[in-house]
Amino acid sequence: MRKKKMSIGMVMLLICLFISSGTLFAEVDYPNKPITVVIPYGAGGGVDTLARIYAGAAKKHFGQPWIVLNRPGAGAALGINHALKSDPDGYTAVMFGSSPLIGAYIGDKLPYTAEDLKNLSIITIHKMDDLIIVAHPDKPWSTWEGLVKYAKEHPGELNLGTGLLFHLLTENMFRQAGIDIKWVPYDSSSTALSDFLGGHLDLNAHVLTTVNELIKGGKAAGLLYDGPLAPKDYPTLQNIPLASKFGYKGILLGQPMAFPAGTPDEIVEFASKAMGNLLKDPQVIELIKKRGGAPYYLPSKEAQKKHIETMDFIEKKLKELGLGK
Repeated sequence: MRKKKMSIGMVMLLICLFISSGTLFAEVDYPNKPITVVIPYGAGGGVDTLARIYAGAAKKHFGQPWIVLNRPGAGAALGINHALKSDPDGYTAVMFGSSPLIGAYIGDKLPYTAEDLKNLSIITIHKMDDLIIVAHPDKPWSTWEGLVKYAKEHPGELNLGTGLLFHLLTENMFRQAGIDIKWVPYDSSSTALSDFLGGHLDLNAHVLTTVNELIKGGKAAGLLYDGPLAPKDYPTLQNIPLASKFGYKGILLGQPMAFPAGTPDEIVEFASKAMGNLLKDPQVIELIKKRGGAPYYLPSKEAQKKHIETMDFIEKKLKELGLGK
């Protein structure tokens, strides 16, 4: 009887050891080769720059280096589609900005649907977009209060040139303020900013990192800010009112890093934790702050939920603006 008890005990011990060793093996077996991170834009842009900052610390936190692959074209659709069609094995990821989330609901002849983007296996949301509305200095509308007053007295007279993303974000603010600003659509946000600086537009909207030096140099006046950056950390924002001051509800869109749909949960979780550690790396933090940004991290489960909520919110807002399919 004693031998039987020992036998059962030994079996249970062996099972525990097998489970434990299996878990450890799963943890060390991935990744065992470099990870390709697809950037659906050209080199030198905001997403590409962040990816290369991360790639510099990837070997330390993932155990394998990243290969940053630029696949620009068709408004990011080519690169995103490349990632969507890759094997869901954890060796091809994609990082992209907020605009493709909007484009998925209004774009024609895209090789994927909004549902395809919604079903991505989200590793993390590593950056939250922000919004700052700017005007030329020394205009009646060079403050937010001045803009609201002028626009109500002259409805439809002022214009704002932006791409679709910033049109969605600014129109949301303008409607809450009860003002009518004419939208001049641009395919490129950099072209819109150039035309604004050239005096061809009354207003422009961008992210703080792009217009920060213009505001500091007196070439643009910041009217309203909405985003995750705190005025105490960014002196430029100290004299610019936050949207929340006026009770406006903003639309904060996150930039995801994702694997193709169907990637095993344990791989997504490993990559998510690795990104969490990477984004705490002092060297990474320093490089991000030099760009005027701030590190941001959501774990995979929270990021997946936020990603789906964001896409549902975008769809709703686009329909409200008459822009949805």
